[in-house]
Amino acid sequence: MGRRRYTLVVGHRVAWRQFDAPAVAANMLTTEDVHPGDRMTKQTNLTRANISEAVHNKVGLSRAESSNLVESILRHMCGALSDGSNVKITGFGTFILRDKGERIGRNPKTGVEVPITPRRVLTFRASHIMRERISPN
Repeated sequence: MGRRRYTLVVGHRVAWRQFDAPAVAANMLTTEDVHPGDRMTKQTNLTRANISEAVHNKVGLSRAESSNLVESILRHMCGALSDGSNVKITGFGTFILRDKGERIGRNPKTGVEVPITPRRVLTFRASHIMRERISPN
């Protein structure tokens, strides 16, 4: 297959890179690239820095461009959520906003009823592909 040209907007500049589309889709970032080490023995967190470093190593952007790209994606997701939109990432999951109404709660220590104000909560629902990866049984 031919190579496609993709535009990566990083901060205020545009970085042009040539990518082989199927290879990028299939093998761009693996779990080992983003989260190095033995996952069964180390209980570490996946951080923005891990993702940024993996983008730097696999795509070839500078570390600053990789960091800006990751930040831009996260900023875009947060902006959509704050505007009231759900965020769906195919093969990963959906971030869903729910509006909860006012209700009556109870202080477990004293038993006094307390009104709980209405609020908006964020939930995450993993896709079936993600669920199969996490628990292959």
